[in-house]
Amino acid sequence: MAKEAGDAAVIVRLCGRLPLAVRIAGARLAARPQWSLDHLVRVLTDERQRLNGLVTGDLGVRASIASSYRALGGEVARLFRLLGTLDVPDFAGWVAAAVLDSSLDDGVAALEALVDAHLLAVTPATAPGQYRYRFHDLVRLYARERAEAEELPEERITSVSRALGAWLGMAEVMSDQTPGPCYAPIRGAAARLRVDPADVSDVDPVAWFDAECAALMRAVSQACALGLDELAYELAGCLERYFDLRGMYAEWSETNSRVLRLCEDTGNLRGQATMLRGLIEVRTWNNPEQDADAMAALLADATRLRDTFAAVGEERGVADALVLCSWAHTAKGGYDQARAAGTESLRLATSTGHLGGQARALVALALAAAETGQIAEAVGKLDQALVASRELGNPRHEATVLQFLGIAHCQIGNTDVSQRLLDAALAISRGCGDRYAEVLTMLALARLDLRRGDPSARAAAEAALAWGRHYNMRHHVADALSILGEISVAEGRPASAVPYLVESVAMWRKRGWLSFLASALVSLGLAFASSDQQAARAALTEAREIYTQLGDHPTALAVTRHVTGLRRARRTGTDG
Repeated sequence: MAKEAGDAAVIVRLCGRLPLAVRIAGARLAARPQWSLDHLVRVLTDERQRLNGLVTGDLGVRASIASSYRALGGEVARLFRLLGTLDVPDFAGWVAAAVLDSSLDDGVAALEALVDAHLLAVTPATAPGQYRYRFHDLVRLYARERAEAEELPEERITSVSRALGAWLGMAEVMSDQTPGPCYAPIRGAAARLRVDPADVSDVDPVAWFDAECAALMRAVSQACALGLDELAYELAGCLERYFDLRGMYAEWSETNSRVLRLCEDTGNLRGQATMLRGLIEVRTWNNPEQDADAMAALLADATRLRDTFAAVGEERGVADALVLCSWAHTAKGGYDQARAAGTESLRLATSTGHLGGQARALVALALAAAETGQIAEAVGKLDQALVASRELGNPRHEATVLQFLGIAHCQIGNTDVSQRLLDAALAISRGCGDRYAEVLTMLALARLDLRRGDPSARAAAEAALAWGRHYNMRHHVADALSILGEISVAEGRPASAVPYLVESVAMWRKRGWLSFLASALVSLGLAFASSDQQAARAALTEAREIYTQLGDHPTALAVTRHVTGLRRARRTGTDG
């Protein structure tokens, strides 16, 4: 019975919940008692045959739609056919204008004629005056049938290309105004609607993407299916900031991976580089799988990215890739290489007027300085990055710089300054709805509270851990676990700290960021000190070796003192 109920629900869905279609489906079943519901599901699943399956006696969905279609005027009928070739769920009026290659007023007038003929439905406005239109599923199938019968294949492709170009033109303008990673926008050769930003200055870009995201994702898929590699990679590139802002990491990865495969098949190097750049971002920081040594993978991918952008002469892209190289070198303790990559990135970004690249390169250089204990230099670089981010008008990157500034001031004991900077970063992140940046700030605030002995540190770290797990923020999860372990040790509950720190160490091994791994190992060693001295020595000894490898000899010496203290405690216990 459950199976039949499920099949019945599928039939209703395949009928688009159109009463006439459901009535016909029921009549066909009644006239054929030997048919199972599952059989009718199979009949209706094939889109190209669905309208054939919804005919019984004198009743037919196709005939019903055809009577309305035959009453249409020439251009309106042509719009109906050509709109049926689009794979999108809904669309705005400017899409119709692009399909007809007409003015906006003429396109909207033709759409309204289709609404009057009950061949299109109007959805609620997503913004004042911005109505959207959609086909009923079965009407769309009929429109596509007529397009295949009455339009030449090249005209169908041209029409789809014009529509996708309209989305591209709009998406470029909106993407430029959406907070997110300040990569260089890479433009290709795809024909697009030319949009004056002043004409859409009253449209909120994030709200625009909220309304258009589903259509844009389907547009990318259709471009891939048709082999339109230029349109595919440019459309996908315009979605990246929005994906990042909304935490749509799975959609980001899936979209870029599909377009990357197309660009590889067509030999489109610029498209390959653009898609790989976004994939590196999401794979490195939001990968649901525990990949071995994520930072080594980052370095390999970033090097490939640098070489691919260089091959097409895209210096701004090379600057973006070098920032990623710098981060990876810092993570692996290659501080000289990190500085070299960051410095070259800054040079290229400056020479090409890539302000976002300058801001990112300065952060990368600050990170390398901070990891080697040069906090004053790091703060100086971050102050420059903050100026660039504000000039760029990208609040997302401004929040990132404020976070790192807050962390740096915490490290040198300027707790009040750190609090102010981190509060400002948190306000920006929450205002943008940017969960990734928010979680990073919460972690920094937890460390600040821990330093000051504030009990609210635990609540901030636990909240960061929950959000980090939800969004597969592997780096943030590992850091939150480490902080919670440190908090438990500080509270005098080392046994409670061990599970947090064991998981944190395991994650840092797979993340491959050596200084974070060493710090977590020290915390684990201290947590084990009173219960398992062998495990404590193993953790501390490994941490000392990593700090020595990184050239951080003062910290290595401090860890050695912990190991010595364990030995003394053991001898004292034995002598007693």
